[in-house]
Amino acid sequence: MDHVSSLPDDVLCHILSFLTTKEATLTSILSKRWRNLFAFVPNLDIDDSIFLHNEDFKEDRYDIYQSFIDFVHRVLAMQGDSPIKKLSLKFRTGFDSHRADGWISNTLVRGVSELDVLISLHGTDYHFLSPKCFKTKNLCFALEELVLFAVTWGGKSNDFL
Repeated sequence: MDHVSSLPDDVLCHILSFLTTKEATLTSILSKRWRNLFAFVPNLDIDDSIFLHNEDFKEDRYDIYQSFIDFVHRVLAMQGDSPIKKLSLKFRTGFDSHRADGWISNTLVRGVSELDVLISLHGTDYHFLSPKCFKTKNLCFALEELVLFAVTWGGKSNDFL
């Protein structure tokens, strides 16, 4: 057994928290012990450009984007209700506000303290999130940092602020 694998799970999860979520999930192939460790990482860094960065796959773009959506759903499902410290969502190649709202709501309910949402799509200046995704009892108690870039509310209500 190598020295890294002999570390306690909480230490390994802390180390994995410095990787992107995709990189952390790739460690699951190392051994049975590593298979589900990424599900307990308290920091999620989700960036669609990691999936869709190669221009050679333009004809498969929809399928690749769908695999990105499925990947995020699987990661959040595997984490269940485990606490989360930070969520960074970066949309550079595609954006689905309904799904993003769901992912944000999921992590707010779990007590995320840092939320960073970046939406940077070519040719579009405004991207809508629903204020409903921010309506949770935990919002005022847990959220310490909120960074939104190129986000517009999809309604007239700012009651959650």
